[in-house]
Amino acid sequence: MLGRNESALADHNRVLQLEPNNVSFLNNRGLLLTRLGRNEEALADFDRLLRLQADDLEALNNRALALQNLGRLDESLAVYDRSLQLQPNDSIVLNNRGMTLGRMKRYEEALASLTESLRLRPNDPQTLGVRAEVMSETKRYEEALADYGSSLKFAPDTPYILVGRGNVLEKIGRNDEALADYNMALKVAPDNHQALAYRGNLFKRLGRYQAAIDDLERVRAAVSATGNKPVEDAMTKDIIAIQQSIDKRPNMRK
Repeated sequence: MLGRNESALADHNRVLQLEPNNVSFLNNRGLLLTRLGRNEEALADFDRLLRLQADDLEALNNRALALQNLGRLDESLAVYDRSLQLQPNDSIVLNNRGMTLGRMKRYEEALASLTESLRLRPNDPQTLGVRAEVMSETKRYEEALADYGSSLKFAPDTPYILVGRGNVLEKIGRNDEALADYNMALKVAPDNHQALAYRGNLFKRLGRYQAAIDDLERVRAAVSATGNKPVEDAMTKDIIAIQQSIDKRPNMRK
């Protein structure tokens, strides 16, 4: 996928050298840059486009997402609010605004935005999943499970939804069901790092220490390849702690 994005980016660069104000290619290049994690460059494209078409709703939304990726949440929220002034009933903007508010821990506002989005698109699995996450953060676990269940009804076997529901089930002590969700997520996406990390930690709590190490080792190897040293170090610390416990009590290895 990375190679295809890089190839498409090169094509867009060539077009924009000839037509620097082509708004369609500016928007699409910005999206490609966002997918590649080059959010500052993406912002430059969206800003350029918006200088040409100040009220372009798609560009405003894409700009807000890039800002969100950079952790500039106040700026992201301001752009979403501007978009909603232009189009109050845009369910996608309401969804993304709810995500931003959730990251800012403004949970009640997030829920209001997400619920309004669902009023416009009642069966949208992504928005149901996002609202479920916010419900979980506010300890409304049964409501979170209901939203996760509805999301899976419309988008069965979606890994991040299964992982989210598994996490809620684990919080309320339904460990067997949580494990089943993590297993299903990994059946669909065997290298899903979040599912592996959650399952590894659940195995540790259940006393299945070797299984925990196996999962966390897979996460550490994947993270190491991306150069994310802090997360790699955290994984290493967890693995060493489990291994030391096993060394002290060999009967724990299972």
